[in-house]
Amino acid sequence: MPHFNWRNVPIAETLTRATSLPVSIDNDANAAALAELWFGRPEIREVRDFILVLVEEGVGTGIVFDGQTYRGEAGTAGEFGHMTIGSGAPVACAVGSRECWEAFASERAALARYQKLTRANGGRDISFAELMDLA
Repeated sequence: MPHFNWRNVPIAETLTRATSLPVSIDNDANAAALAELWFGRPEIREVRDFILVLVEEGVGTGIVFDGQTYRGEAGTAGEFGHMTIGSGAPVACAVGSRECWEAFASERAALARYQKLTRANGGRDISFAELMDLA
């Protein structure tokens, strides 16, 4: 997890011990796709194949085929946030690049663009939720 800098943390085992419930761990985009499949609007729950694009601190996708999360080889299906798409993004991604989807399209990138546009007019720092409200 690049944003938390966690390595080999036994999260599932710790939660299982604490709750006595079976726990599975997945990445945020896969978990969001499953949440939409299981609890989302009826038109999503009834679809067995879809791709959810998750834009937050990073950019990723949850891919669902036949009602199951598709992980691909080594679990990296849908990990396109660090795919090179250009240069000169408004922020660096979690690994320091200014050339990938995350650097251009993440919440941090949107906030950086807004702040650049409004600073000249005395704009203040805002949260991403506030930016969405303004939009």
